[in-house]
Formats: sequence, structure tokens, C-alpha cells
Amino acid sequence: MRTDTQVKGTPHFQRTHSLLVIETMSDGTLPIRYKTIVKAMHEPDAIALALSFLRAGHVIVVPTDTVYGVAADAFIPEAVERLYIIKERARSQPIPLLLADLEDVWKVIRSLPAPAHRLARTFWPGPLTLVLPAREEVPPIVRANGDTVGIRIPDHPRLRSLIRRLDHPLAATSANISGHPPARDVSHVLEQLKGRVPLVLDDGPTPGGSPSTVVDCTGPEPVILRPGPLSEEDIRRVWHGEHPSQN
Repeated sequence: MRTDTQVKGTPHFQRTHSLLVIETMSDGTLPIRYKTIVKAMHEPDAIALALSFLRAGHVIVVPTDTVYGVAADAFIPEAVERLYIIKERARSQPIPLLLADLEDVWKVIRSLPAPAHRLARTFWPGPLTLVLPAREEVPPIVRANGDTVGIRIPDHPRLRSLIRRLDHPLAATSANISGHPPARDVSHVLEQLKGRVPLVLDDGPTPGGSPSTVVDCTGPEPVILRPGPLSEEDIRRVWHGEHPSQN
């Protein structure tokens, strides 16, 4: 794809890590260009570099246990706005949050019903997103002005370490332009997002071929909002206190 996209409006310039970055335009349209850095996630300075970009309100690409994701600090609304622009995502679609540990759920949700807690204990870390009542502290742009938020703990130790050190959840969704296939490796990420993000953390091909299963846990029964690696049968079995059949 071209990374010199023509846009209207007046560009806002910011210099970060000696890279000239043309930020979002005055009319909120697509950012023009970054010089995208690809950094192996195992390198000693990779996490520190990622943290510096995230804390400055930038969007980066991270590996997960399913597909690569575009991620921003969930508590910086301007960064989440940038994520929507980079991905060309409709503002009506909320952004799920990635957490490091189970106790982190209380930073972003008001309640965790017992059946949802069973799902979390059984399938986390892993490809399961739970939709639950959001705390007021979660920025409205993350939850698309709704009162719920999707949360999950990825089965990716390096990513969880990054989230732990950030000490905020990551607002993250698949690293692709909306409507295009999710990226399972860095080459596919760059085909779609080169020039749109300052940093791609490379941890090799991701193991999962599809995004996480998304389950609405706000009612008396679980509702599958998006099918994924976990079956509806196993979700319902665990919800009702049984063991999943795959185990």
C-alpha cells in the first residue's frame, strides 16, 4: 500500500525518537506517514522502546496468541482515537482491552459474575474476550460510548510483561485495515500498516489463525458475539459449572 496517502487538513508535526512524524490532521483524517521500525521483541531494549511510544500516545503493533494487533494505552483517549484512524475502524465498534493478570480486571470492570469468573479461570490466558460492565474510568471512546467493555488476558508472556510494565490495559484489535484479513506475521502487518505506525514488535508468526472468541457475559446466559477458537459448547459447559469437553 502507499504510505503517502493524500489527505485534507493541516498536519500537526511531532518529533519522536528522532523520527519526523506527521500526526493526525486538523480535520481528524488519516495520519500521513511514520518511519516504521520493526523490532524483534526478544531484544533487550524492545519493551522499553514500546513503552516510550505507548506512553507518548502512539499506536504500535504487538504480537498476541492469536493474530498481530494494533495497540494503544487504553487510558489515553487521544491514542485510542489514533487507533481508530489508523485502522479505519468505525467509531461504533468498541475496542477490547488486553490485561496482564486476572486481578487487573478490577481496573476496568464493575462486576464479574460467577459464571464469567469461571470462564476466565478456565480459558485465561487464552483466546477468550469477555464483555462485562465497564468502570467509568474506561474512556468512552474505548467502549464506543456504551456501558460495557471487552477484556482478555493473552497467552503471550512477553506481551503480558509489556502490559504489566505499562501498568495500564492495552486497547488492542487485529493489525489490519478494517475489512481486510488479520495479520499472522510481520510481512502481512507491513503490507497493510507500514507508515501508519511507528513500531512493530516482531515475535515471529502468531500461532492462532483467528481472533479470540467474544462472549457477552452481562445476561443470565452467555451470548457469543464473535465465534473464535473456543467452541460455544465449551463456553456453555463452563458457564454452567461443567468441565470443557476439550479438556
